[in-house]
Amino acid sequence: MANCSNCSGPLPKNSVVCTYCGTRNDVDLKGIHYNTVNDIDEERICPRCNIPLKTIDLGINGKFYIEKCDECHGMFFDPGELQAVLDNEVDTPVVQRKMLNNIKKLNDSGKEVQYSSQYIKCPICQKFMNRKSYAYKTGVIVNSCKDDGIWLDNSQLRSLLEWKKLGGETLAKEREERLQKQEEKEKFRKIKDMAEAKGQDYGTQSKFYAKKSSSNGDFISTLIDFFS
Repeated sequence: MANCSNCSGPLPKNSVVCTYCGTRNDVDLKGIHYNTVNDIDEERICPRCNIPLKTIDLGINGKFYIEKCDECHGMFFDPGELQAVLDNEVDTPVVQRKMLNNIKKLNDSGKEVQYSSQYIKCPICQKFMNRKSYAYKTGVIVNSCKDDGIWLDNSQLRSLLEWKKLGGETLAKEREERLQKQEEKEKFRKIKDMAEAKGQDYGTQSKFYAKKSSSNGDFISTLIDFFS
């Protein structure tokens, strides 16, 4: 449990506002080396406070810039930056399913502690961002702009780091691979049904078109084209 930087009182779960002294704490960047404030090339606006964001250098592998709000301590990551931070901070995650489930329940129960579920605007393009779960078993709902990046409210980065350290990303990738295999099996089943419906020899035609499509690696597309 994190403590308030002002009075040292325990912070409520999934909140950075101290119930004892009212201080809003910046808890996300404490474990990420150091950060320095830099001048910005273009103004980016905090979607929570409607003030300009500060560009900070996290000092990861040299220069590494993200945007951060001085008031709410939310952060904006350009495409690929958030994953780079997670990868840099967690080298060897260990899968701990029980603790992952506990963290997900904790995050689920505190989703609306600080902010309502209303949509907020992208700091760059000012279009409303999508609200979505960051990944399997995180319990973290992020605001994402498909073109410009991801907004994290304060404490969400900490939650994602905990999720990755406990093997959450490993499980998410394994789940994605399983779903992909199931999808491939379903495609082949449909192709087989299509072939049988047309009176084709599925095994013979599959081998023939597998060879034919090996040059471009698009076996399934070739079969579908043939049997449709």
